[in-house]
Amino acid sequence: MSGTHAKSFCCTSWRGLCYWGAAFLILYAIGLGLAIWLHAQAYQLAVLFAALGLACIANFARNRTFHCVITGPFFLLVALAVALEKCGVWKVGMGFVWVIVAVVVAVALVLERRFAS
Repeated sequence: MSGTHAKSFCCTSWRGLCYWGAAFLILYAIGLGLAIWLHAQAYQLAVLFAALGLACIANFARNRTFHCVITGPFFLLVALAVALEKCGVWKVGMGFVWVIVAVVVAVALVLERRFAS
């Protein structure tokens, strides 16, 4: 690849990975703390996906990471689906959710590899 920004993992820079990781850890810690404080530990998986999605959105805003345009909103939708499943509004198998998450993340990374500069 040519250009001024060397990218090491897929098309994501190490700076982007570190920023996303720090944002995720902070958001996840806050979310888990709130879940424990509100006695809502059953929603830990929804908190995980919400933190993943918000970290992706923050990473896109800061580093313009291509796949985060896809994964950020997707993770937030998964967080909503998991929360609705936990409170009994919607029934979905978590095995199915994990398969869909893996497929969407893989497709997002392939699209980034193919189309992002």
